[in-house]
Amino acid sequence: MEGKELIKTVTGFLAVLLGLAAVSGFNAGTVHADTPPPGAILVEDHFDRDSGLWDLISESSEVVGHPAIVDGRMRLTDREQSQVGTAWLKQKLSPPYDVTFKFRMYDPSDYPADGIVFMFNKKQNLLPVSGGGMGFEPGNGYGVEFDSWWQNPWDPVYSHVSLFKDNAEHLSNELIEQARYDAFIENSRIEDKWYDARIEVRPDSVKVTIDGALVMDKTGISLDNTYAGVGFTASTGAFSSLQEIDDVVISKPLGRNAFLEDASFPNTLMTSPFSGGSTTYDVYVPGDLTAVPFSIRQSDANARLAISVSDATYSVTDVTYGGFAFAPSTTAGTIRFADYRPVHTMNVQVTSEDGTVSNQYRFALHRLDPAYSKVGYAMLDRLDASFLEVYVQEGIGLPGDAPFDFSRFVLKGTASKIERIFPEHGPNPHRFHLVLDRPIEGSTTPVSLSLLPGALNDTTNNPIAQLHIPVLNETDLLERFGGGGEDGLHIDDVLGNVVSGVPDANGLPGFDRSDVKLLLRLLVPPFLNPAVEG
Repeated sequence: MEGKELIKTVTGFLAVLLGLAAVSGFNAGTVHADTPPPGAILVEDHFDRDSGLWDLISESSEVVGHPAIVDGRMRLTDREQSQVGTAWLKQKLSPPYDVTFKFRMYDPSDYPADGIVFMFNKKQNLLPVSGGGMGFEPGNGYGVEFDSWWQNPWDPVYSHVSLFKDNAEHLSNELIEQARYDAFIENSRIEDKWYDARIEVRPDSVKVTIDGALVMDKTGISLDNTYAGVGFTASTGAFSSLQEIDDVVISKPLGRNAFLEDASFPNTLMTSPFSGGSTTYDVYVPGDLTAVPFSIRQSDANARLAISVSDATYSVTDVTYGGFAFAPSTTAGTIRFADYRPVHTMNVQVTSEDGTVSNQYRFALHRLDPAYSKVGYAMLDRLDASFLEVYVQEGIGLPGDAPFDFSRFVLKGTASKIERIFPEHGPNPHRFHLVLDRPIEGSTTPVSLSLLPGALNDTTNNPIAQLHIPVLNETDLLERFGGGGEDGLHIDDVLGNVVSGVPDANGLPGFDRSDVKLLLRLLVPPFLNPAVEG
């Protein structure tokens, strides 16, 4: 095959590849969304029937009938002495969650006993003990007690609400918080009344309200998550009371997370990696692109997104949820530019599920002018990988003492930084060198150089800008092709004759078959290399 025929064939082949890439990159698919669970109700039981959600335990097998569902509520104890009744939720739960329920403790005497405890993060006890421990013991974990018996030596001298760990005795070191006096009743005699309780359990706090009034708000703690048992327990001793619960609802709280976890724009350059602590980013877009895909990952799937793009339209092509509450979700789509603008702004507002927190992220999409001069390639020096040789198709003008803004030269895939720039020795306006602070060695990802507007100008003072210039290793190319002059294989050995007519890698001044093969080695992915042999 002659050189011209090969060029024609290869050109057509590359055109097909580019066409396929364009189609696959910007094809709008059908939006699919596995909707996350609403508000996350985990448990709901009104005790109209046996729901099968609970394991019911008494002090011994000889105690018959309690705990049990009676008249549409869960009766933990009757008005009998020395009873204990425990209802363990079969499902294990870890914070955060909210618990709402109704409870009553009724006895017509002046000495009702002993109280009800909501247990959480607890090791389940299969043989609860009656009396002043209210069925909580034995077993490690936490309890919020509604204690109606105040004559135990370890209790305060009034009915009370408290938060404790492992042990209900207030004289022990396990009392975490005690509610104020008259937390839920004003005297020792409990009327035949239902109370509405709400307990908010978080990894670092516990809040208790009764009939809408806040009675406890303990913060700054770190709950032990060794166990995940959840349940209710009550007991009687020498004195007793009827103790019941009803309308138990356990739910995950509405999320307060309003953060993005990640954002990406394929085929573009984001000058700084995404970080949850930053809300403003610069993204550079090749000027010949009229559409850019994007992917936004939010930390909480239940948070709400609001997206807007200035002077452009966008479409969402895919939404993927993590599958459970508080899991991340990803929104993917495409931004389409109607016409050229130097900068388009994409604003992403994230509002938490509960509506109390909102964050706005700003992505400035800088579109490179398609008329900018292009960079050919960047190649590492074969003897010193801290020197980078860059070839530009148009001649460049390097001012003598003018300072360079090296933030406009972006190296990706390496920790090396650019320290200096100097021109090629001799009159070659197409080539310059970058000196790095350390060699580029052992990189596991492709290394690329991007020149942003303002980095360099050509000889007529037009900006030179291009994204993702591959940084090639000269030594590898020498080993594969055995070419180059006495000083090694340079970029202009391959491309220079197109502009300046200097001899190329095979010593001939024309653009021939050998040049095509070498260019394909640089341009075509490795798995396609065999197709261009010969």
